Amino acid sequence: MVARSADVAGRGEHSTGFVGRQRNEATTDGSARSSSLAIPYGCRVTATNAGRPPDEELTARILRTTVDIVFEVGYDQLRIEHVAKRVGCGKTAIYRRFPDKGELVVAAAMSIMHLGDIPDTGDVVEDLLQHTRINVENQNLTRLRDGSTNAIAAALDPAVFPVLWDRFFRLRRENGFRVIERAVERGQIAPDTDPDLLLDTLASITFYRSTVRGIGVKTEQYRWLVQTLVANPPRVSPGS
Repeated sequence: MVARSADVAGRGEHSTGFVGRQRNEATTDGSARSSSLAIPYGCRVTATNAGRPPDEELTARILRTTVDIVFEVGYDQLRIEHVAKRVGCGKTAIYRRFPDKGELVVAAAMSIMHLGDIPDTGDVVEDLLQHTRINVENQNLTRLRDGSTNAIAAALDPAVFPVLWDRFFRLRRENGFRVIERAVERGQIAPDTDPDLLLDTLASITFYRSTVRGIGVKTEQYRWLVQTLVANPPRVSPGS
């Protein structure tokens, strides 16, 4: 059985937890495609008068506007009243949905990122390529916009990152763990593969080349890297 981090052990496949809305999503080649603006269930939307749920279209506009303002001014300068004014609603409409600024930014970030399914092509190389492709698309959502440094800093803010990790990044990682576990079960990769290091290698090259250097990684480069990692994977240290 492949070794796993304690915080993701024991979890299986899951739904994305998103409600669809229209949006444009960046692809790996930097173009835009029509997709859905995801309203995450974790945004803690509460009931309004007479038990009716809040207007989903208003929620979607609040999230879109929050994304725009975060890119413009960053997390520290974001104010609930600024979001309300631009949306054309009262602050109470936002607080009914999100108890504080951190929760609002988490929900806004999740609304534009794609969790993705657990790929199962029968080939671990193809599965890892598909898993990595989602990372690339999520990275492109940030790097292809002005103000990307503001967005990255917002995601790493202490009021945001722990919640964003628990609700999104941890689940993305679980998907990757499941791909590797299944490959071990099928005899496609060594049973003592270190999944943390393998997934970190793929994620780090995506972040560094896409976000830091702004040059991206070509599909054939990813394929070579994944094939190399599968053929000679990082191994779990004895006794760890």
